[in-house]
Amino acid sequence: MTHYPMWLANQPCHDGYLSVMDKWTLTPAASVACADSSHIERALVAAKAVDVSFANWTSHQRHDALCQLVDQVQAHQKPLIDLLILETGKPVADAHREWERAVDTLRLSAQAALGMHGRWWCTDHTPLGVGCWGLSRRVPLGVCLLIAPFNFPLNLALHKIGPALAVGNPFILKPASATPLTASYLGQLLANCGYPEGVFSIMPCHRDTMDAWLGDPRIRLISFTGSDQVGWAIRQKSTRSEVVLELGGNAACIMDESVDPLEWVPRVAQGAFGLAGQSCISVQHLLVPRHAHDAVTDALIKEASHWVPMAPTLPDTRLSAMIGVPPREQVAARIEQATQQGATVVVGANGDQNRLDATVVVGCPLTAPLATEELFAPVLLVHPYDDFQQALTTVNGFRYGLQTGIVTTHIPRAMLAVQALDVGGVIIGDIPTFRLDALPYGGQKDSGQGREGIESAIQHMTTDKTVVVRSVGAGFVSTPPRPSPKGEGE
Repeated sequence: MTHYPMWLANQPCHDGYLSVMDKWTLTPAASVACADSSHIERALVAAKAVDVSFANWTSHQRHDALCQLVDQVQAHQKPLIDLLILETGKPVADAHREWERAVDTLRLSAQAALGMHGRWWCTDHTPLGVGCWGLSRRVPLGVCLLIAPFNFPLNLALHKIGPALAVGNPFILKPASATPLTASYLGQLLANCGYPEGVFSIMPCHRDTMDAWLGDPRIRLISFTGSDQVGWAIRQKSTRSEVVLELGGNAACIMDESVDPLEWVPRVAQGAFGLAGQSCISVQHLLVPRHAHDAVTDALIKEASHWVPMAPTLPDTRLSAMIGVPPREQVAARIEQATQQGATVVVGANGDQNRLDATVVVGCPLTAPLATEELFAPVLLVHPYDDFQQALTTVNGFRYGLQTGIVTTHIPRAMLAVQALDVGGVIIGDIPTFRLDALPYGGQKDSGQGREGIESAIQHMTTDKTVVVRSVGAGFVSTPPRPSPKGEGE
């Protein structure tokens, strides 16, 4: 088996051992180095040492280095896609799409490196500001700790890495323990781009080791994508850092009577069962007008028959394995609990190890964990509704608030949904499983805080530096004297 390195201050390091499973066969496929507290300390020291000099790189330097990284990711397409298939279990077509998006993410980051703008402020609103220039510019925040999830180990890692490099922040990346190989390979590509020693470290490690990083004042920003339980615990411990959290959701899609719901069934199935449902914005809830509920359910039963777990390397595979056995068992337990509370499984819920057939459930109580928790599995809950406002209220009742899809041609309803929904994104005319990498992305409530997307991430990773220029030469307008109190000097 190949033993992949971690990257410590731009250099490969083979210390430690973490086994990585082939997610389809559940057999050991490779290993990767694993950091302990001493590696973390060395990475932080190196990042802090290069902090100022890297911040002084010109925008042209940052842009060119990121363009080199784009070239590297393009040139290494096949090994990156092969690693994605191996360690995530996602089908080859989905792995290829992730690689394509990763290239776009880096291109957007390179463009953003040239656009770190400031602002001119009006100062003469007060006599004190007459004769001054007021300026502010965005400057890099400093060392960033980036914690990436398992479901998109290339693109979502680059959603954090790209903006950090675009503004001149050194970073330490902790990949998910289930999917560290792509990140390790990415380290080799970064090492070819001419970054100063200490600018990047990529450090697989156990969660308890990661906890030692939290609260360290050298870390100016933590960007985390993952579960809400872990995310909010990070937030609580990281009082000295800016914290950005993308914590997932239980996304809903609402259809109304202005569309033919049967025509949308394949698209909904793609959003619910694609990537084995392991996307923060996979369709977990489908709300349809009551009169269409039975017909839509029947159509979903037929559609689900086309989503059967198959080996991810086969070209026609649409559904493969989940990330591990415990997540599949947890979902199975929630399905069983929901059926005891009145839910009915109309198709699916079969599978062993880490494989689960496409599953459709009706009649699930909205209070059941199957409805309230993020499933990260190929499971779709179908609910009838009688009134569009009722459907919006149902979605707002969820503890998550990431994205909602509104399938309608009725403009007033679409506008109402945008106004009323307490979510980070409203997708009009499509399912919620839609993201453009340039746009702000994040959620409300338990779905997190802050936003990702290149420009949004850059806002978190930079801060304003205020510059005031006061003229002291000819033409300087001095501050008018304060008037004497009445009677003084008379």
